[in-house]
Amino acid sequence: YQVNDRTIDLLDIQRKKYLFHLETTHDIVFDYDFSSKLLQLSSWSARLLGLNEYIFNPIENKAFLEVVPSDTISKLLEDIKSITIQESKVIMPIQIRCHGSLKKYMLVSKVTLDENNQDKVSFFGRLIENTHIFNNYQYLQNHYGNEEAFYRISSSIEHELINHPEN
Repeated sequence: YQVNDRTIDLLDIQRKKYLFHLETTHDIVFDYDFSSKLLQLSSWSARLLGLNEYIFNPIENKAFLEVVPSDTISKLLEDIKSITIQESKVIMPIQIRCHGSLKKYMLVSKVTLDENNQDKVSFFGRLIENTHIFNNYQYLQNHYGNEEAFYRISSSIEHELINHPEN
C-alpha cells in the first residue's frame, strides 16, 4: 500500500470530527490496545473521572482502580476472554466511581481481533450514563435470566443508538 500526505490529512480530519462528536455526547469514551496495554480516554472522560487521558496497564494503576471497582474489572475480563469473531460486542451494566460516588452506566463496546481472528487487538467503546437502561437491565435479568436480559437490552441500546445517535 502507498499512502500519500493527502490521505493522512483526510484521516486526521475524520479522526478530529469523530472525537468532536464523541466529546459532545458526554459519554465516557475509551480505547484499549492489548499489545501496548494502553488505555486512552477522551479528554472529557478523563476530566470527569479525574484520570489521565493515557493510562498504561490500567488494571495495575492505583488511580484507575479507585474509579473502577475490582468486581467490575473481573466481570469485564471474563466477558472479554469469551469474545469470538461472531460475538465481539460486550454490552453490560457497570458501576464506576465519579467524584467519589458510584454511578450506573451501560457499557457498549467491541473487541477487535487480528487478521487471523486469534488475538485480541483492541477493546473500545463507551459508557452511557442512563439509570433507566441500567434499572431495566436489572429487571430483565431478574425476570428472564442473563441471556435474555442481555439480548433485550442490547437490542434496545442498538435501536436507540441508530435512531438517536446524538444521545
